[in-house]
Amino acid sequence: MTQMTRRTPNRTLRTLQREVDDLFDQFFGRTDGGDRDTSPAWSPSTDLVETDEDVRLHLDVPGMSADDISINL
Repeated sequence: MTQMTRRTPNRTLRTLQREVDDLFDQFFGRTDGGDRDTSPAWSPSTDLVETDEDVRLHLDVPGMSADDISINL
């Protein structure tokens, strides 16, 4: 017996987009499960070390030099 399946290309593309979005959410640690934030902000893993003399911020940004990074407060 032959089974016919109706395919909707837009639905397939939406499903693929959702799967790719979920993959990126998992990779970048997004786990809230709510509506997706469309802001371009990305925050790398950080470690803040405070001493009597200064405050140091260590960022996990492979392939970037200190000159590539700008921190604004």
